[in-house]
Amino acid sequence: MQYSKSSNFQNNFPGKIDSVIASESTKWPAAFTTDFADLEMVSKCKEWVVNLHEKNINLLIIIGMGGSSLGGKALESYASLTSPSNRKLFFLEGPHPGKVHEALRINENAALLWVSKSGSTLESLTNLSILLQGNKIPDDIAIVTSQPDKVKSTLPEILLKNPIFIIPENLGGRFSIVSAVGIIPGFFLGLDMGQFMQGFNKAVQQFSQKVSFDQNPAKKIASDYYHSLAKKQGVVFWVYSEELFGWAFWLQQLWGESLGKRPGVTALPYVCRGPEDQHSMLQFFLEGPDEYLHSFIIAENFGNKDLEVKSEIPGIHNNHSVHDIINSQMKSIVLAMVE
Repeated sequence: MQYSKSSNFQNNFPGKIDSVIASESTKWPAAFTTDFADLEMVSKCKEWVVNLHEKNINLLIIIGMGGSSLGGKALESYASLTSPSNRKLFFLEGPHPGKVHEALRINENAALLWVSKSGSTLESLTNLSILLQGNKIPDDIAIVTSQPDKVKSTLPEILLKNPIFIIPENLGGRFSIVSAVGIIPGFFLGLDMGQFMQGFNKAVQQFSQKVSFDQNPAKKIASDYYHSLAKKQGVVFWVYSEELFGWAFWLQQLWGESLGKRPGVTALPYVCRGPEDQHSMLQFFLEGPDEYLHSFIIAENFGNKDLEVKSEIPGIHNNHSVHDIINSQMKSIVLAMVE
């Protein structure tokens, strides 16, 4: 994302923005600015995953809703690009019969990660109960919650013999990627989650509200959105990278839960898949009411996954890379919307 350098709002009032953000941050402190992932917790997560790898377990079933799965999906998309392997995640979120039957048909050696911050999430308890009655509970299980006492009084004794990882009570569920909720799936897929957490803590410091507006890209982006959304009904995130779709839907949840809770705030988030939605939703945005702010996200490059399109079939796609084609498609709708 890039912020608009021409915004009079941010150019004329940087001192005021710093003051407002500092005041609001005192009233509503961000629920992810503490160093939650201490080395001991990260080490315990890695130890449990190493045990799975030693048993040649290549499938991790994750039962969880909302932030208990969306962060993991973002990591899975990222891992497919940077650390491809034969290890897979299977997410069981809502109790949809088709998806549940798919889980009941799993025959390969798998492990289970059951996640419920409250310890009483309806969907997560329902899915766990169905796997129990179908005798499909793997031998290797980990439980992640912020309410261990409630879990111990709810779950069957046979499940409580397994390790319980604690989500810090003051860590918002949508940010739980920086707890065992995200660290365990990340390690399972082969990502260096120790380095991931170092990067997270570095970013928290770099974009902290204590860092002045002039040195803080996060504040500049935030001020642009705030100024622009005063005249709009919502924001559309156009994502032009398959590997970023998981991240985009997590972003949609982060935005909706963090910014959409107060009366009078019209900041509805919506994700469009580029270029697919250029052939569907674009017609609505071009011909319908001009009430949405559009943001465009594309990978800087596709690395060794990129392809050069040769001239087997005549067309303007010839002799261009796939990245160039997708990037050009994105630029074309930016121009169409500006016009």
